[in-house]
Amino acid sequence: MFMTAEVRSVAVRGRQLRVAVRPGRRGLRLSAAPRRTPLLLINGIGASLELLEPFVRELDPAVDVIRFDPPGVGGSGPPVGPYRFTGLCALVAGMLTELGYGQVDVLGISWGGAVAQHFAAFQRSRCRRLVLVATATGALMVPARPSVLANLVTPRRYLDRGYLERVAGNLYGGSARDHPGQITTAMNNGNRVGPSRGYLYQLAAGAGWTSVPFLPLIKQPTLIVAGDDDPIIPLANARLMRRLIPNSRLHVYHGGHLGLVTEAEQLAPVVDGFLAASLQGRTGMANDARTAVTDADFYLIEQMLEPEGRQLLLRVREFMEKSVQPVINHYWTREEFPFDVVSGLRHLGIVGLNYEGFGCPGRDCLLDGMVAMELARVDSSIATFFGVHSGLAMGSIYLCGSDEQKERWLPPMARLEKIGAFGLTEPEVGSGAAGGLTTTARRDGDDWVLDGQKKWIGNATFADYVVIWARSLEDGQVKGFVVEKGTPGFAPSKMRDKIALRVVQNAYITLDGVRVREENRLQNANTFRDTAAVLRMTRAGVAWMATGCGRGAYEHALAYARQRQQFGKPIAGFQLVQDLLVRMLANVTSSACLCARLAALQQADLAEDHHSALAKAFCTVRMREATGWARELLGGNGILLENHVGRFVADSEAIYSYEGTREINTLIVGRAITGTSAFV
Repeated sequence: MFMTAEVRSVAVRGRQLRVAVRPGRRGLRLSAAPRRTPLLLINGIGASLELLEPFVRELDPAVDVIRFDPPGVGGSGPPVGPYRFTGLCALVAGMLTELGYGQVDVLGISWGGAVAQHFAAFQRSRCRRLVLVATATGALMVPARPSVLANLVTPRRYLDRGYLERVAGNLYGGSARDHPGQITTAMNNGNRVGPSRGYLYQLAAGAGWTSVPFLPLIKQPTLIVAGDDDPIIPLANARLMRRLIPNSRLHVYHGGHLGLVTEAEQLAPVVDGFLAASLQGRTGMANDARTAVTDADFYLIEQMLEPEGRQLLLRVREFMEKSVQPVINHYWTREEFPFDVVSGLRHLGIVGLNYEGFGCPGRDCLLDGMVAMELARVDSSIATFFGVHSGLAMGSIYLCGSDEQKERWLPPMARLEKIGAFGLTEPEVGSGAAGGLTTTARRDGDDWVLDGQKKWIGNATFADYVVIWARSLEDGQVKGFVVEKGTPGFAPSKMRDKIALRVVQNAYITLDGVRVREENRLQNANTFRDTAAVLRMTRAGVAWMATGCGRGAYEHALAYARQRQQFGKPIAGFQLVQDLLVRMLANVTSSACLCARLAALQQADLAEDHHSALAKAFCTVRMREATGWARELLGGNGILLENHVGRFVADSEAIYSYEGTREINTLIVGRAITGTSAFV
């Protein structure tokens, strides 16, 4: 295996340890940026330092990464006799001193996670941050099945490749169940096996040991990383540690015990983001103190989803954290759309999530809403792009199209091979669209001729299908038409200089004698009531998006408060700061609970216009408050784009207004509760 690090032998207290150090590439850092804290990796039982090479390759190249083989493992000399974790941690501290390192961040996986817990507790001054991966609390833990434990008693899996391939799926879970060869290759690709005595001494070191009594004493910020299909360390152990370690957070990924190897590309950014949090406000986009765990699910609403739904939500979260979060500010400042993310969204399989048939997944309304919230939690522009395409455009076809039209348009849209847009709002007609549309549709034989203008039409600069709503000159009723890209007379032009949702490509559309065949008229869109049915559905989605926008701002503010030092302590310990955080949390929690109930009404086909209107009005108001409080908490740093909160503040203004202003939605609810319309 090609190594990214220099491997050498280091003498520590009379013992020879095989050590690999990958020096950080200083040229990649800004000259004014502080040096990153080195990262010490502690491997699992029986594994030499080569095993985590795929993970090291994905880590920030500016970070020094230190690996070592424990005594009797890999290339390190054998121990004189059995040892305990206390002695091993003292040996590790001595190794760091020999290498010239003082304080480090520590990541331990499996057996190495137990060592890392001990190191953080009893070598406290040497450990700045702690990452615990696929590990547990020792003797007092939720155990694996006996059949799994039996495979761990000896190092046979490191010695017998055929045996490893047979047991890999049941032993390691995750992708090893379908691709055991991947694990076999990883564990035999340069991994050095020491004598059996070294393996047995590792087992003996943890015998009878437990971290439960001292976990509450670990004060370092801690990230706990666990797979949802880990046969060796059941997920319940991670949840237990999350409760016992005061300043900890939990990230659950979709995978097995060796996620650092098999899902290195997904997990390295999570670890990097957590470790870089101390640089918050000084080094730009990479300094995101959040991980893919959501700190704002205070009432555990995600637990309402079925396991498959939770797994899908985690995949969406990981995609947004890895592929969108690091780049979105770049596109936001330039008013450009990151087309590269479309393929990632396609692979998630979330488009048209709650539609039945026609190439759509057919999932429930709660999952559909929570996906919208998850998208907006990282970026409201991407959530809006998705909502316009999957909600407004596809929803118009799904609710108002004939079966033939659905079959023609929805499958490629569900695959994101074709992009949709929705054209209702006009330059002089916003809230009054129900009775005031000026865009006209004139029947001419088998064609319709559209004339007029549309404004604020998201996705329209590049969309393949644009649903245009126009008033028929024959009967005066509003009808829907699917205008395909490149149709003569259809001219979208990009709107510029927005202060919100700058990534969304809004267009001003001119329709000058645009001819649309009858087969492109939505066959079940005959009055504005049909248009309103689409808006009823998508307003619920906007309420979820508003909740996500508030969540994102809250989580960035919470991460900032944990790291920002004033008067010698983190500002999270100040009463006024905690007051702001609790206000934000109350807003996003109440909004999420309201949306979850609305989803239940939708699922039961009981939701009416006023239900969606109330949710949209309430959640957007609470969102505006939450983003404003987040900005307040960050002080002057809140207006720096690199801290993200300012983007949420700006984007919240657009979400507050589109798909019905607060005032219009209030009048819809008011009419429902009083029986009297106050519309002019």
